[in-house]
Amino acid sequence: MVRRALVMRRLAAAGLTAVLTVCATAPVHAESLHQSLVTLYNNSHDLMAARYAAENSNEIFNQVAANALPQVSSTWQTTYARSYNEILEDAGDFNATGSLQGGVSLSQTFSPVISGGVVQTRKSIEAGWVAYDQTEQQLLLAGIQTYLAVIRSQSGTSLQSGNVTLLENQLQAAQARYAAGLGTTTQIAEVAASLAEARAGIQQASGDLIISNAVYRQVFGVEPTGVMLPPLPANMPASLAEARSVAMKNNPSVQLAMVQLQEAEAKRKVTAAELQPSYQLGLNAQRSTDILNGGGTTNFSTSFGLSMPLYGNRQVSNSKLRQDEIAIRRLREQLSAAQASVDQQVIAAWHQFQTAQAVGQARSSQITASELSLRGAVAESDAGTKTGTDVIAAQQSLTAAQVAASNARVDVVQGAYNLVAAMGLLSARDLQLPVRYYVPEREFENRKLNNLATLLYDR
Repeated sequence: MVRRALVMRRLAAAGLTAVLTVCATAPVHAESLHQSLVTLYNNSHDLMAARYAAENSNEIFNQVAANALPQVSSTWQTTYARSYNEILEDAGDFNATGSLQGGVSLSQTFSPVISGGVVQTRKSIEAGWVAYDQTEQQLLLAGIQTYLAVIRSQSGTSLQSGNVTLLENQLQAAQARYAAGLGTTTQIAEVAASLAEARAGIQQASGDLIISNAVYRQVFGVEPTGVMLPPLPANMPASLAEARSVAMKNNPSVQLAMVQLQEAEAKRKVTAAELQPSYQLGLNAQRSTDILNGGGTTNFSTSFGLSMPLYGNRQVSNSKLRQDEIAIRRLREQLSAAQASVDQQVIAAWHQFQTAQAVGQARSSQITASELSLRGAVAESDAGTKTGTDVIAAQQSLTAAQVAASNARVDVVQGAYNLVAAMGLLSARDLQLPVRYYVPEREFENRKLNNLATLLYDR
């Protein structure tokens, strides 16, 4: 009995040490979440494609704005000819002529359709900027989820591996006790059954880890090296009311719905402008010169035109106006729906985060209770009031509590980032990543053609 108690105490102590220190073991080289997100931000093909799409949309504005500028063109043509006149008596008598003709023309159209088109195009491009911001935040959130999934899988694998090692030692001890005449085959079978279950658990955990690592490679383009549980994001809200208020201003879904509504309102103004008159002003200078004999003529001309829809096309424009009104009403409803959806997401994310915190605290208490239970089972086993089966059960309970607590810690961090994402504060700038931030509006201003059209209409 003394020998059996000594063995049980050693195994219990080994079990506590193995289970409690598996998650605490830190790798020599660790890659933080921020470092991984920097890699993702700089190398993501999806993010680069989104940037090119934004830059492509920016160029559309330059094209539309250029159409509002005066159109100046110059055309020149030279001719030379030799003609034979059969009426003349002298054979081979040719008449040579040569001329140079050309000129410069300028035309300018003044119409509210053109100015309104510049404004509408600007709103359309702004929608593209919001779409890029949405893509960036979605990719970063996916990267965070992938990073945390690896931590979850690694922790589960480590805990299950430690549990298997512990049960293998217990099986050897049970077999030794049986050989010494101090145990039974039933005790060996009980430990073997627990070991088989633990090995099944390690197989499942190992499979999850392989999948998590594969997803990590696909997302970040590198192998996960020493990932570690990150702290909570720095821009966490102090209250649910603050989170909801910030989301209504910053969530990309709400912003996109707002810009699309503004674009539709600008389009309605363009359609209404079709019912208004437009004016055309033209200046023309032409020169015709005889390049053989000298001399020539120069002509200057001006023109002014007025265009006003009266019938037919006016009815078309009125119909388009009604269409635009319907589109605006639809987009207003979509804006309200987007706001309601985002508000619901924020509320759900807030309560999920609060729940994860509460669960994490409960799991910590569970670990403490499981440790006491294991020590008590060992003590009662020494006293002969409990068996080795009770000790094994207590050890498995502690392992399960450790796995649940590890998952709970990951859930807290995941819930925090889900909440920040619902608020629309998960961009690279919001996370303060040490990278050169890609700002579509800044790129637009750097490449925008600065001319009279943009000065008058892009406000």
